[in-house]
Amino acid sequence: MLSSKKTNQKQRINIGIDPLLCPKNITRLIQQFEATFSSVEVYLIYRDSGSLNELLLARELDIVIGGSDNFLPASEFHTESIGLAENVWIATEEATQRINAAEQLFELSIYRYLIPPQFETEELKCITDIASVWRVDDIATLYKMSESGSNIACIPHNALSMLSQYDTLRVINSRLLPVVKKGIALSWYLDSRTMPFCHWISQAVQNQATPEYYSSVKM
Repeated sequence: MLSSKKTNQKQRINIGIDPLLCPKNITRLIQQFEATFSSVEVYLIYRDSGSLNELLLARELDIVIGGSDNFLPASEFHTESIGLAENVWIATEEATQRINAAEQLFELSIYRYLIPPQFETEELKCITDIASVWRVDDIATLYKMSESGSNIACIPHNALSMLSQYDTLRVINSRLLPVVKKGIALSWYLDSRTMPFCHWISQAVQNQATPEYYSSVKM
């Protein structure tokens, strides 16, 4: 369900965000967007990239920030790369010590792997072919299930800040577990009404490290 961020405004823009495949400071970016375009009513929806692109194709969304794997016809939509999302692996401190000491991957087949569908790629087949895998696309659930000593979770790097909330969990440092890199894309329907907003988001993502940018871009 779309949730309103502002009310009683003249213009509305619908933005879809994949929480697992998005820039790490996406919340601050949206806040800056609202401050810059104060007359715009912003609706946000958080879902996986596939679902978001279906909504974009149906023109129920104006902008999507998510994975770059989905095809959109160039005659109607603009798509551009805005970065990469990487994963880290986490487990309990006790399990992490054993995992880091392992010398061959089959030693880690005793664990259950918790993997978001967005990060399931060819690089992970070495794991998914030999071990039990649960596909979980909710960050809070991934962390909670990681508290079991029998689980290893694949966590997007942009969600690593939540690790401090879990005293028993640690980042795994093992060469046996692959790092997955997934492209992040910004896509929008070609519409002159929303074009200024799309260009602002595109430029803001590229200038995340430049605070002066946000005060210089106005509609």
